[in-house]
Amino acid sequence: MQHRVAIFLLCVIVLLVGPAASAQADTATQLPFTHGGYLAVDPSGGHVFVSGGPGNSSIVVLNYSGAIVKTITGEGGASQMALDAATHTLHVALHDATAISEINTQTLTETKRFSTAPFPDPTSLVIAGGKLWFSCAEGNSGCLVSANLDGTGMATPISGAGNLPLFLAAGGTNKHLLAFGYSEDSPPNLYVYDVSGSTPSLVSNAFAPNNSSDVADMTFDPTGANLLLATGAPYFIQSLTTSTLTPSAEYPTGPYPVAVAVTADGKFVAGAKNTNAGPDTFVYPVGDTTPVRTFQAGDDSLSGVAHGLAFSPDASRLFALAFDSATGHLVFHVLLGPTIRPASTTTSLGRSARSVRYGRSASLTTHVGGTATGKVDLYAVGLGGAKKLVATSTLRSGTVTFTVEPRQTTTYSAELEEGSTYASSSSKDVTIGVTPNLSVATSPGGHLRVRGHRVSRTRLTARVRPARPNEALTFFVQRRAGRHWRTVATNQFPIESGGRVHAFFFTTKTGLCRVRVAYGGDTSFAGSKSSWKQFRAR
Repeated sequence: MQHRVAIFLLCVIVLLVGPAASAQADTATQLPFTHGGYLAVDPSGGHVFVSGGPGNSSIVVLNYSGAIVKTITGEGGASQMALDAATHTLHVALHDATAISEINTQTLTETKRFSTAPFPDPTSLVIAGGKLWFSCAEGNSGCLVSANLDGTGMATPISGAGNLPLFLAAGGTNKHLLAFGYSEDSPPNLYVYDVSGSTPSLVSNAFAPNNSSDVADMTFDPTGANLLLATGAPYFIQSLTTSTLTPSAEYPTGPYPVAVAVTADGKFVAGAKNTNAGPDTFVYPVGDTTPVRTFQAGDDSLSGVAHGLAFSPDASRLFALAFDSATGHLVFHVLLGPTIRPASTTTSLGRSARSVRYGRSASLTTHVGGTATGKVDLYAVGLGGAKKLVATSTLRSGTVTFTVEPRQTTTYSAELEEGSTYASSSSKDVTIGVTPNLSVATSPGGHLRVRGHRVSRTRLTARVRPARPNEALTFFVQRRAGRHWRTVATNQFPIESGGRVHAFFFTTKTGLCRVRVAYGGDTSFAGSKSSWKQFRAR
């Protein structure tokens, strides 16, 4: 009967005296530009010229490997560039200087420039029909101007073409075709002219093909038979028959296309989009809607750059501009083997433990099949499948091990970055639970009389790290009975803001006892138990 009284007293009295209320590419070269971005590739010199558009005053020259060779300064507002390979001359629209400069592509120096006044702010520039054609814009008005290559004979031979800022493209046999679209008008008007004669003749005109939005980029295929467009909508690179500006093909990218390029042999089309997640650059065989390669040139931000794509002459490299959200600068990327279909791979992810104590580390080992080399990205997977990059490491013999110290239960996935000869692949998700650190201490609490019985009181102090305020912690008290331990009471109490829980154990029976605490777990932490702590009720 005495034992029953002890249990009754424990269960009733502990319930009454709980705690008091308590108070995340192959080569990449950072450029000095924070916006804009135009590319020009010199096939004879092996250089890529990059300008930054209005507000910038230099042109960066890089080799095909992405190393900066020279920075040409004093080029106010250098925007679109047009290469005359026969004379090794790069013509540059200087928006901020109301001028066009000439750069010798062999000496990499400016040799001359001429003013475009009275036509201010030249921006888009091409060579078509043996002449320079440039757009000028100021506010919501603009113009389309032609000039001899030396700057003489400036005129506006195409009437009604300059109501809004224009983007130009040249192509066809001997570049006899000139295309332009309204870059700040949605939907846009598109025009193609034959400018090989003394008077430009209209080839085709279309308003909003495929319900297009504003023109971000456009180029002709090498024959001039098709005009390719990157517009904010629709969500694919458009190919339009030049003679009619009706659809001839489409290359899906998803929202929002900003750049397009074609290989010199016309066999492949590249498209880039402005996105904040996943691949942003795609390469398609002509006429095919399935990309042969995909890349992620930018980081996971809206980092796509309009007209920021160009192939090397032999199509062994794809040059891409993207923004680095961390620095706010443009980055020049060299993407290798853009037209080579990569070999398939497999990626798996294993864990050293299902769960770890808070503050402890665990190992995640990635095994890759299909390549022994390459880079692997480790991601933490959040709600809705959102990923945050945790670490990047290099494979050694097809394996790489990451050491992680999760601060709460975390799901991970590994992804092999696509290489020049192999495809990317992703692992299945792997979860590592994190258990809080639990401990419990005891101290004598004296004696008192309850209903005529002498009662022993023991203070029980539990600690939870990290603190889980207001969540439940369960106490288990056992008494030694011969060779066995017998549970004599359990109870739950809320965890205080500091991560502690205070309780008392009352009993009328002396002897050896022990106590442990248990945390049930939630979505952030796994359940766990403390070690047993022995004490003697006196």
